[in-house]
Amino acid sequence: MEPGGAMVVSAMWSRAILSHRSRLMHDVPRPPSDGVVHAGGPGGERVLLIGGGPAVGWGVLTHEVALAGHLARRVARDLDSGVDVVVHADPRMLARDLPDALEHLDDLSSFSAAVITVGVNDALTATATSAWTTSLRRALGVLEASGIDPARVVLLGIQTVSTIPTYAGRVGARADRHRNRLNAASSRLLSRAGCARLAMLSDPQPGTDRYRDSTVYAQWAGDLAPAVVAALRDHRQAIAPSGDDGRARIQDLLTHAQVSGDTSIEAVLVDVQAHFRASWAGLVVVDERGERTVVSSGARPLPDPGVLARNASQMAGPIVVYDARRDERTRADPIVYNGGPQFFAAMPVEALEHERIGALCVADPDVRTVIDVDVTVLRDAARRIQAYLRSAASRDR
Repeated sequence: MEPGGAMVVSAMWSRAILSHRSRLMHDVPRPPSDGVVHAGGPGGERVLLIGGGPAVGWGVLTHEVALAGHLARRVARDLDSGVDVVVHADPRMLARDLPDALEHLDDLSSFSAAVITVGVNDALTATATSAWTTSLRRALGVLEASGIDPARVVLLGIQTVSTIPTYAGRVGARADRHRNRLNAASSRLLSRAGCARLAMLSDPQPGTDRYRDSTVYAQWAGDLAPAVVAALRDHRQAIAPSGDDGRARIQDLLTHAQVSGDTSIEAVLVDVQAHFRASWAGLVVVDERGERTVVSSGARPLPDPGVLARNASQMAGPIVVYDARRDERTRADPIVYNGGPQFFAAMPVEALEHERIGALCVADPDVRTVIDVDVTVLRDAARRIQAYLRSAASRDR
């Protein structure tokens, strides 16, 4: 057969296998869409989980009890910090699809680390090891071009395909042999690159024909978490200012921002103000001198947000006042009845690790309901400010 004909036959075979797999998996439970799982407190990191197989969450109905949820909780515990695991999963994804999938993510540069989970479909369709390696190399290149250096990438080794109940027979055994070849190719690529980490998955306990459950995903999170934690720690050590010098650089940045403005921080505040349709958003610094608004967007609200900002800076999560006249924390304040904001929210902001400098605040004269307020937006905005401050202070070293 001519080479071109072989490629056509190979493509047809791949499509047939994946189509057959889709039919077999149609009734297997899984989360209905991509999602974000948060664990731990403020500060924190964003970890991208992208691919097929384990990232999809086969066998459970929510990412909270799938790989993403267990990974977020394990990494948050080990780092003693907040973590968001953001899932972008496609059950039909092959390694060749990965670079394009990464390029289509608008917020790729916002991630502290990336976990890649492709390979089951490639093992089933016998993707050539050369094509597999080329696809992985391209994916690493896309990540690096977006600011995620290879040291912050973890490639999840392909699971033993025959442990998937759907493929427990000869198809699974044949896929396992090719899985071994692809995992070996990954190991060779990453050892030559001297950068990205390869994390292997242990096999689930035998004796069940259930597809996957929370126990299996907890086991796999335990396999994966050490590599993710190591990547995040290396990243923190590389970029984060520390000690007295770091504090001094952060204070210099904040003083400059208060005097001259800061377009990077202001851009975040404008986004927050627009999302919450609020009259004001600001970064309020809290230190021994009191509370002061460093950068803001919109008309300054009354009362001064300093008190709630100080309270927020001492907490592990957000403070939200939906209706100031009914909230016991604010209803006794006479200013609430004299044109002050009825809605107020604040998220603590860290500059140095575990050292909070104040809070990101948003306020508006109109009350809100729980449905109106997505605190993950506030958390992501606080993280953007943190990342900017750390990066800017690191460049000044």
